Amino acid sequence: MKRNYARERSEVARKARPLGEFIVQARAHEGKVPPPPVVPTPTKGRRRKPKTEREAPVLHDCLHWLKQHGVFAYRCNTGTAWINGQPVSFGYPGAADITGILPDGRRLEIECKSPTGRQSAKQKRYQEKIEANHGVYLLVRSVSDLEEGCKSLLCAKTAD
Repeated sequence: MKRNYARERSEVARKARPLGEFIVQARAHEGKVPPPPVVPTPTKGRRRKPKTEREAPVLHDCLHWLKQHGVFAYRCNTGTAWINGQPVSFGYPGAADITGILPDGRRLEIECKSPTGRQSAKQKRYQEKIEANHGVYLLVRSVSDLEEGCKSLLCAKTAD
């Protein structure tokens, strides 16, 4: 169920007491200002996943592994930011988390997922486009998945 934050904010505002009440109370208590009332504020966003279910540690470990093995790769952010009240999109919709170039010149795209994560429809379409153009797309959930996927790809580098 989608939450309506504007409605929750208005409910909080109704529960809050006007400033005039604080002034009257302060005068009645000989100049001592009473503490402001505790009004629960609505929580924004969704609940964070436990650390074991996040993809960020997998992503950082994969970047570190690629750097150690001499593969040119970097983090590719995508999304939408609000700047001066206007939405600004950046990146390509569905793009992988890590992009780079393999030693043989092919494009490398790595999508990092948590153990329970799933690819979105946009990510699947992006994968199809990369593979249709002879790029390499890996879906990894750990560094060991990355090692397994890159094993044959990096052997060409050592043969030269």
